[in-house]
Amino acid sequence: MTDMTEDAQQEAQLLRAEVARLQKIIKVLMDKAERSASLYDTDFNLFQTTITLEKQVQHRTAELEAALHENERVTRALRESESQVRQLAFYDALTSLANRRLLHDRLTEALLACKRHRHRGALLFLDLDHFKPLNDAHGHEAGDLLLVEAANRLKGCVRAIDTVARMGGDEFVVLIGPLAPQLPVAEAQAMTVAEKIRAALALPYRLHLHGDDPASVVEHHCTSSIGVTLFDEHTLEDDALQRADEAMYRAKEEGRNRVSLSMATHDREPIPCNGGQDSRPEPVPFTLAKPASAV
Repeated sequence: MTDMTEDAQQEAQLLRAEVARLQKIIKVLMDKAERSASLYDTDFNLFQTTITLEKQVQHRTAELEAALHENERVTRALRESESQVRQLAFYDALTSLANRRLLHDRLTEALLACKRHRHRGALLFLDLDHFKPLNDAHGHEAGDLLLVEAANRLKGCVRAIDTVARMGGDEFVVLIGPLAPQLPVAEAQAMTVAEKIRAALALPYRLHLHGDDPASVVEHHCTSSIGVTLFDEHTLEDDALQRADEAMYRAKEEGRNRVSLSMATHDREPIPCNGGQDSRPEPVPFTLAKPASAV
């Protein structure tokens, strides 16, 4: 499509140049005709030539406008195609959350930011409890509706700078940061968000399977098991995901509908730089979103 756009632009440029050339010729001929003593004697052929050139200019102008319209159409189609490709490449088709690839990119950026600014971040790995019985009883349509609603509640529990991703099935990951550089403060911030998410996901779900038909509404109660791990400048990406995943399974083993903090989190404090002067920027104010309501 890029080649088509370039061809249309080149054609438009050539047409503009030819129209400009013909207009110059017409102007010269008309000036000469005005100076003629008798338009219908010696300069009659000149007048006829001018009329012919005017028609050619009109024709070429129409071609130029058509080429410009086609160029605009191709450009719009190219932009829409690029947007669709990006959506498919980086976002989950069902929930429109970030997918694994985009989460990987965001986590890489977060780890680099920890190294530059010496703050911390957190990963929350969560799995919906009792999701399979809903699919078995009411089909995949009900399951999909639940996943979409769960995704909306997750987004409502975090800040715009945080990332919510769907890993597949009923598993999600929430990347939050920056958090405070002090370990106890960062832990408290991460656990506050995790508990808020747990409470939001535990609210009843009203799933409309067939539009607004009251008879098709299914009410479902679903909880979540959440594993939390902190990361800093020393953390490897795979280690952070593995620790959060292990903490999530520990939450399930301990009875579900709970939050489990990974015990493998680094406990070292950031090292001040510049001769002992801490050059960290002020951390982003940590403000939770409003609670989600039952749907």
